[in-house]
Amino acid sequence: MLEVHAQPGARRTAIVGEHGGRLKIAVNVPPLEGRANQALIRLLSERLELPRRALTLEAGDTSRDKRFFAATELAADEIARRLSVQQK
Repeated sequence: MLEVHAQPGARRTAIVGEHGGRLKIAVNVPPLEGRANQALIRLLSERLELPRRALTLEAGDTSRDKRFFAATELAADEIARRLSVQQK
């Protein structure tokens, strides 16, 4: 399970840090018609190197606080490494 705090409508899509014990992710699309959720799934799948179908939004469809399930055998430390904030 991945606990995420979404920030829709940002300038860019990126993992920006931590917020309330959750991974804070900014997405550059508005929270309309599920577009922000799809942007989150796209970013998570890229960073985790998983197909999009391996990620499921379990809770928080219309909330900024979300919970995703990642169907993977990656170890927790590898997931944390792949989701760490990347410096420019």
